[in-house]
Amino acid sequence: MESKEQALSKAWEMLDEDDNWRKALDYALPWAADGDWEACTVCALAYLYLGESDLCDRWTLKAAEFGARDSWINQQSEYDDFAILISRFDTLTTLGTEELTPLDCQLALERYLLDGSLEFALYYSIKAIRNLWESELVNQDLGNLSAFLVSWIIISKFDSETIATIMENLTTCTTGALSLKEASALVEIIDKSLGN
Repeated sequence: MESKEQALSKAWEMLDEDDNWRKALDYALPWAADGDWEACTVCALAYLYLGESDLCDRWTLKAAEFGARDSWINQQSEYDDFAILISRFDTLTTLGTEELTPLDCQLALERYLLDGSLEFALYYSIKAIRNLWESELVNQDLGNLSAFLVSWIIISKFDSETIATIMENLTTCTTGALSLKEASALVEIIDKSLGN
């Protein structure tokens, strides 16, 4: 039987390869079930990439319960995925308790979509997407979220270069807030709506 270190090393390798995310879970789940924060982190990321947002949420919360957040903070400059998990965790633990209106979320999101290099932009955009997703305005519906964003893009009359930047940033923050599956579907819906 492999040691925990060997299993987690293989899990990280599988996580870095497209379409091997289920294999990463095979290596990490036994250790995650035992309460290892690193294994829980692998599970959260694997489910994020697999498009299983609810399971990503569950393992993100579990990893943080076992102390992962401090490690994520210390390593986020090296691993962007850790920055995503920090924002996801912070959002999950404050959903419904912050005094954020859909307009607040919209403004934060629009600011990031136009300039993803702003300090804390990714953090706040993930929080904005997730809060919008849970709001009555969007109601966990990709069609509602896309209509919301398409109307902003059309009204703003952005040039094609700006729209490309928006779509790239939208993919990143929606993946972090929901999952890779929802991000891809959202961008596809918006592209079709814009006639691309």
